[in-house]
Amino acid sequence: MSESVAPKKNKILWILILQGFTMFLVVLGHSDLAQRGNIQWLGAMYDFFRPFRMPLFLLVSGFLFYITRIAKDKKYGFVMGDKLKRLGIPLVCFTIVGVIFKLLASTSVKNPVEFNGVQDILLMLLGLKPNALGAMWFLQITLLYMAFYPLYRLIFKNHIATIFVLLLFVLAYYFFPEGIDFLLISKAMGLGVFFFAGMVIGRYRFDKYISSKPLHLSIMVALYVTLYKLGLSGLPLSIVGIVMAMTFAKFAEQVIPSIFSSFRNNTYQIYILSIFPQMAIEIIFRKMGCEYFMPFFIINVIVGLYFPILVVKLVQKLDWKWLKMCLGMS
Repeated sequence: MSESVAPKKNKILWILILQGFTMFLVVLGHSDLAQRGNIQWLGAMYDFFRPFRMPLFLLVSGFLFYITRIAKDKKYGFVMGDKLKRLGIPLVCFTIVGVIFKLLASTSVKNPVEFNGVQDILLMLLGLKPNALGAMWFLQITLLYMAFYPLYRLIFKNHIATIFVLLLFVLAYYFFPEGIDFLLISKAMGLGVFFFAGMVIGRYRFDKYISSKPLHLSIMVALYVTLYKLGLSGLPLSIVGIVMAMTFAKFAEQVIPSIFSSFRNNTYQIYILSIFPQMAIEIIFRKMGCEYFMPFFIINVIVGLYFPILVVKLVQKLDWKWLKMCLGMS
């Protein structure tokens, strides 16, 4: 997830492309219209990308966290202060906005919120009550991962310790008990292997071994499709999908470096803002009872990607500090 923490000149192009690709998949995945169109090829496309979509998002976040914080040996106070500002403030703001939005549109939204008072906001933030905006889980577990920054610095000083912890996360993926909702611990542990693997890739720069050759991209696509068709699921399929996506990003860096350039620098803001215009389009679609599904679906994806960009440009022009903080822009 991009948080616009580094000057553009210092950004890694293939990572920008990968962020753009992943964000496109996330916006597609958040489109509830996809579940209502009854279009076979669209449902198949969603199922195809689902095994690695969010794992890839977490891996990119871990990679960026390593190269922008751990590799630069930043102080713990600075790191957590920065992350609480960039992730924590938007988390609180959009949890509240989500509650208000769903209360106002309670009869129209798919998953109306049950709100019994201000204490429910705290329960949502602690993971003890479903968040009004389901997508906020990503911010919650990412903050939890980053809170262990000093431990990562120690682990990555020792190769054996790094391997050992990675294996522990693999075990957690398969065996960590479900149902621990406090701070979304069960979810965080189940997906932690991807965030930690992203840091490992950043630590040892394994990304340098990812090929940009079209032949290798074709092989990875063929491998993923084969495993997917054979019914492979879980961690192995996610890993193959991630490598395939990284190979695509490396290939695109050489062939079409401007791909996703219209939105790839604001993936974080797209993630936290896109759900609102998408829900609005879905409500209109249901209210109209329209049979023309595809135009609404295309509009739903477009507004999910570009409405947040318009908001970002407006906020930059207004230069209101508090609003920038709510959007993780300061």
